[in-house]
Amino acid sequence: MSYSDHPPIIFFSIGNPGPITRHSVGHFMLKRLMESSSTTSIKQLSNYSSYSLSVDSFNNIIYIKSNTYMNESSKAWNKFKLSKEYRSFIKEQDQDQDQDHHDQIVSVIILYDDFENNLGTIKLKQFKKKSNNNESHNGLKNLKLSMIDGNSNNATGEAMYLLGIGIGPKPNNNPSGEIMRQWILSPFNKQSEKYKLETESFKLLQLYIDTMIEQISNDNDGIIKDVNKFNAKMTKLWKRKQSEQESLESSQWLE
Repeated sequence: MSYSDHPPIIFFSIGNPGPITRHSVGHFMLKRLMESSSTTSIKQLSNYSSYSLSVDSFNNIIYIKSNTYMNESSKAWNKFKLSKEYRSFIKEQDQDQDQDHHDQIVSVIILYDDFENNLGTIKLKQFKKKSNNNESHNGLKNLKLSMIDGNSNNATGEAMYLLGIGIGPKPNNNPSGEIMRQWILSPFNKQSEKYKLETESFKLLQLYIDTMIEQISNDNDGIIKDVNKFNAKMTKLWKRKQSEQESLESSQWLE
């Protein structure tokens, strides 16, 4: 199996099964990323009991969609870690490491709904596994408590990141548990919300991922060390991109 120079990446989306709601926006973005891939080697997601998977060998990427409910997200990940696809993927990375004589880091990027930030925003966080946490997001709480740790039987390491897709604003400043539950389980009903998700949010997600890949590729350790600094950089970059787009549209209108 041949890989490009693309650093190895695993995209893992969490959310509830069924129709897309605010709570399963990670699945929507995973599908859009697959659809936008420039390579023809990527295939439709193959369904397993607790997850769906597709391997893009050319770009050195695995796409995983959790088929469990949000509060059982670790079940999908742990099943994947025991799969032949994962073992094959890691084996290739170990072989590349032996040939290149440097550590090979697999970047695991978890796509999830971020209800603390507004629609049209993306935020990167480092994933930190905890034995006891007060995480308000049930999917992340389950992952932090129950995920299988990094690779113990091979030389390849994992750097894990959380990429939150903003779905706010929340119904009000301090919604009750029931109001919050109903809201996150509801679809994007407004046409303006759907449009913003499919255009602005997705374009920003692509920009985040492209910039992450570039930074990971150029870092000696193959990781993003300061996510706060990275997010600040992305805010400036996104504003510049938007300004350039507005200038282009203005000049086209004048013509």
